[in-house]
Amino acid sequence: MTEPVEASAPLMVLDAPEVLPAAFLPYGPAVIANYFQKGGTGKTEVTRAMIEQAAKYGLPVVGIDLDPHANLTAGLGIDLVADEANLANLLTGRWRGSIKELLVKRSDNLFIVPSNIDMPLVEQDLQSVKFREERLRTAIQPLLDEGFLVVLDCPNNPGLLNDNALIAVSKEKGALDDVRRGLVMVVQLEGSSVHSLELLLDQVDSLNDNTRYEARLLGWVANLVEGNTRIAKKTRDSLGELPLHALGEIPKRTHAKDAWDAGQFVGEYDPKSDLLPLHRQICWNILRTLRA
Repeated sequence: MTEPVEASAPLMVLDAPEVLPAAFLPYGPAVIANYFQKGGTGKTEVTRAMIEQAAKYGLPVVGIDLDPHANLTAGLGIDLVADEANLANLLTGRWRGSIKELLVKRSDNLFIVPSNIDMPLVEQDLQSVKFREERLRTAIQPLLDEGFLVVLDCPNNPGLLNDNALIAVSKEKGALDDVRRGLVMVVQLEGSSVHSLELLLDQVDSLNDNTRYEARLLGWVANLVEGNTRIAKKTRDSLGELPLHALGEIPKRTHAKDAWDAGQFVGEYDPKSDLLPLHRQICWNILRTLRA
């Protein structure tokens, strides 16, 4: 069963420090998936926040755009890859290179593996590939060998890409593994989120009980929060009854979309944005939970 933690354990501190404590360094390799098989929750915004703040903490970071809709790629002003050397071909075996050849440098210690024009076909093409659910886990190993924090921006729909993400952030039972791995659930404070999260918990329990892998749930982030409405409060209370950490909440802000349209991180677009302390807090909470 899913490893129990204190229900909705309050990880928040009033102000996450701008310098990562020495206890967190050296951090070592890790892989996190921002995951939820429901559209519209803003997984990409949380991914953008996470990789921007982790890079500011001085960690070597790679963000991987697994979504055929390519929101992470487009939202950072990166062109879709049209060459043979791309993520889709790496996952399906049509290209035999290393994922390190696909890195697009965004800053000194932040890189992106962009989506590409072939990604919409990956689900279909993976059907005939051996060990198809483990292709991403194998592909990212060179990044983990070099100590990167890898953050996966996952698709909305259930399918083989999300299965690959789930396996990539799962421990192999009985195997020596110095890589820290975990899932972050990105939800909205609305009634359907609780039901969807319960289904996802069942999926993770099934993985843990019936395969050689075991996934770790780091907790949930509530995104696009629009005030403390009755529905939001009720949903927050219901989420608090689940065996998951509450990692933080991000309010809905127009300048988050404006930054995306400009191909920038929020901190680049508006260095004084009130979202930045919240982004740093969520990054802090995720890193601290991952280290526990």
